[in-house]
Order: sequence, then C-alpha cells, then structure tokens
Amino acid sequence: MVTILIVEDQAHILDQLEALLMTNFKDIQTLKAQTFLDAKEIIEGGNADIFIVDFGLPDVMAST
Repeated sequence: MVTILIVEDQAHILDQLEALLMTNFKDIQTLKAQTFLDAKEIIEGGNADIFIVDFGLPDVMAST
C-alpha cells in the first residue's frame, strides 16, 4: 500500500485529484491537506510516501 498526500487549498481540485488517483491506481491510500500546517503535521508524522503539493497555499503566501 502506497500513501499519497495531496496538498491543495481548493476543495474541488483536491477532490478531483483524489478521485483521479483512486480510479487509476490500485493499492493506494490518499491523505488530504488544505493548509501548510495540516500538511506539515502529516509529513512530520511520516504518514505519506508520495506528495502532490500546491506551492501557492494561502497560509504560506501570507507569511512571506
């Protein structure tokens, strides 16, 4: 089982990516995060093998 973390702040895109992955790949699990802080928590927990990341998250852009 491979775990994929999808990091995307727009819910409809997040859901579309998850559906695309689940439809086309076997033996995967998806985790979703809509903020940098949520993604950081998942990553630090060592819960994901592959990352699909939106680098323009609002909580990151606001702090730069």
